[in-house]
Amino acid sequence: MSARLLLLATLAACGTSTIEVHQPDGQIDQISCNKGCTAPTPDERSTRPSADTADDIGAWAETAIWKDSVAFDSLLFHADDTVAWLAEHGSGPLDAAHRTKLDAELARDQVAVAFRLIDDHGAVLGRTAVTVPLKEKQHLALAGTGDLGHISINGKVKRVGPEHLWARF
Repeated sequence: MSARLLLLATLAACGTSTIEVHQPDGQIDQISCNKGCTAPTPDERSTRPSADTADDIGAWAETAIWKDSVAFDSLLFHADDTVAWLAEHGSGPLDAAHRTKLDAELARDQVAVAFRLIDDHGAVLGRTAVTVPLKEKQHLALAGTGDLGHISINGKVKRVGPEHLWARF
């Protein structure tokens, strides 16, 4: 069995409190799922200070709408806190164009993901392609696995900027 298949097989077990990771040297490591697929991302551990959101809103208001901005990336990464700040404070220093763009980007809450399990010879042993909500843990079953049985890939996707995603599976 290839190392890639072993990794996917261990990922499929992540519905339990621990998983066994079989190392190539024969060692078996026990890893808590709370440190893996179910672990919260940094923005899910605590509420972001309102002042930090206000600072990013102000910085982005001073940036050309088409230009890359760390402040804008931060507003999208901390989307829940940004939405809460806007609900409490309105647009603040944002002009109509900046607010419209921010609202449009915050409304993008789904992502298309696809996985293929390929053996050492390039044959596809399983696949999936679905649209999933951002920030929600997913259990994605591979289709076409035949004798391999049920294989699922567990994890989540997080938005970290207007054109960038982070995924942990």
